[in-house]
Amino acid sequence: MSGSGWNHTTLLSHRPREDSGADSRAKELQMTVRRILGIIAIVAGVVALVLALAANAIFGRSPGFGVYQIIGTVAGAVAVLAGLFLALKRS
Repeated sequence: MSGSGWNHTTLLSHRPREDSGADSRAKELQMTVRRILGIIAIVAGVVALVLALAANAIFGRSPGFGVYQIIGTVAGAVAVLAGLFLALKRS
């Protein structure tokens, strides 16, 4: 049978190629999902920043910057930066 030209390497080398259009659509969908998640993170971060920075005025608390305001401010800033990274990242 070795003289017929068919062996396991011949069969493996003649596999049909996958559709490159499906790959590009999958990448495009992945970029769109990443961009949407980035926008959601940006909006959530901005809301957290506004609430943390204006907590005294909004909730009528005592003046000064408390521990929860610091945590909210840092978390909001991190969420905004992560969202920007996700939304603006290429490929």
